[in-house]
Formats: sequence, structure tokens, C-alpha cells
Amino acid sequence: MDTLEIKQLKTPSGFPNTVFCINGKPIYEYLSEWLAGAPDSLQFILPADDLAICWKNVFDFEPDAKFMKYILEQKQAITPILSCPDDMDFSCLVLVADVIRQNNVVLWRRIGKIDHAKEDEKAEALSGLAQYEKYTDEDWDRFGEGIINYKIGSDEWNKWLWGKHWYEESYRRRMNYRYPFYQNPDNTIWFADCRFSFDAKDYDMLVERCLRDFE
Repeated sequence: MDTLEIKQLKTPSGFPNTVFCINGKPIYEYLSEWLAGAPDSLQFILPADDLAICWKNVFDFEPDAKFMKYILEQKQAITPILSCPDDMDFSCLVLVADVIRQNNVVLWRRIGKIDHAKEDEKAEALSGLAQYEKYTDEDWDRFGEGIINYKIGSDEWNKWLWGKHWYEESYRRRMNYRYPFYQNPDNTIWFADCRFSFDAKDYDMLVERCLRDFE
């Protein structure tokens, strides 16, 4: 059985960082091995010792934290693990693990990089409150004024959307567009077939600690 921990380390680049350690080895060392000889399009990930853990209870924007918590609660999900340290909103570099729970074991089957080139900005923009076809009666009571009074995509719409309802819009975009996008394995550039196996109880305790304490 493999072990997964989070430790505060002084990295080879000379600064402290909070990092995943698997079997006592920092994940950035694994990444260096996995990406050795990789195409130039992946080399920018290295040295990778500055990447930030995504398993946090506080992001710059609360909808991102709620989105991350939702993914970590799933029994099977392609799950963000590391991201750019300066842009923790899933729009920059995002490394993911293909995670599945089998009985008392949590597997990381492979690791890759989200392929942002496949994202559809227009589809994402229409996946929030503009997706009125899925409104409940409560949604119509709360947000119907925007659909009734403004043309979707207009200046008036955007002012209403981001002025009064930015939280709901952001979270719905995460859940209606980004989550399904992540769960399609074709939208990830896989570079490591790692096959790590973690004790489910220890794994759940680590996730719980991250969501409780890690900012």
C-alpha cells in the first residue's frame, strides 16, 4: 500500500512549499521523472516544485472552494491535485489524478494535465444562469428577472449577472461546464500511468484535514 502525506518542505528552487509526498517522496520528484523526455508542450510544468495543492478550504473565490470540495467527495472522479500558485481558479495549469475508490482502497490510476485548448468559452458562458431551460420554480423566482429583462450576453445582462449574482453564476459554470469537462478523459493530456494505491481511511482523513485546515 502506498502512503500519501502533505508536508512543508524547502524545495530545490530554494523556497518553502506545501507539497504532496507519496511514499515519502515529494510529488515534484515524480513529475520530473515522468516528464523526462516528454514533448516540449509539457516541459513548462517543470521543475514543478512551485505548484500549489488544490485541496484547500479557501480560494480567492468561494465558488472554487465549493467546487473543489464537491470533487473530493466523489467516489470516482478526475480530480485536480496541483495548480499554478498565483492563479488558483482552474484557468491556469491544472494537474489531475484519475481517482477511483475500490472497497477500502483509493487508487490514483494516472496523472495528467487538463488540456485548456479544448475548452469552449462560449459553452461555458452559457452554462451558468443563462441555462434557464433547467430552472426550477425557485430559480425563476430568484433569477427570472434577468432572463425576462435582458438579452443574454448584453452589457445589461453582464452588469446584472456579475453585479448581483456572481457567486451563483461562478458556481454553476463550475458544476455545469467545468466538472463534466474534467470528467471526460479525452480533455486531459495523460503523461503518467502511476497506479498508486492508498488506504481509504487514511486518504479520507487527509482530505478532511485539508478541507478543514488548509488555506
